[in-house]
Amino acid sequence: MADSSHRNSFRCRIKCLQRLNYDRKELQKRREESQNEIKDVLVWSNDHVICWIPSIGLKEYANNLLESGVHGSLIALDESFNFHTLALWLQIPLRTTQACAVLERKFNHLLAMGTDRQFEENDDKSFRRAPSCSKNLGQRMFVA
Repeated sequence: MADSSHRNSFRCRIKCLQRLNYDRKELQKRREESQNEIKDVLVWSNDHVICWIPSIGLKEYANNLLESGVHGSLIALDESFNFHTLALWLQIPLRTTQACAVLERKFNHLLAMGTDRQFEENDDKSFRRAPSCSKNLGQRMFVA
């Protein structure tokens, strides 16, 4: 993993597994339960996120997430991951304001319905995020 975004993706996935006590059956069960609903984003795979993108009307950008490392635990746990970050991964041109507006609305809905994020009633109408999973895991696990 050469860059920080992939390392962060990896750390968030580990944090997800820690929360599930590394129980693969529990992970699979929760993935199946959230397959057709916006819930439990924490356990969404990259494929699930890719399938969600067309459902919000942005089908033409979905394949840009293939092998990107963007998955549910990154969305649910990384305090810096927001709709701007997702727009960059999707490669939505800045001039495409309608697509960006749709993504912002649907991404915020995803956070509200499928994560533990709580909407803050302030001027920028943002979500309060949990501490970054990289802060929670610390650097010691990557020391040889």
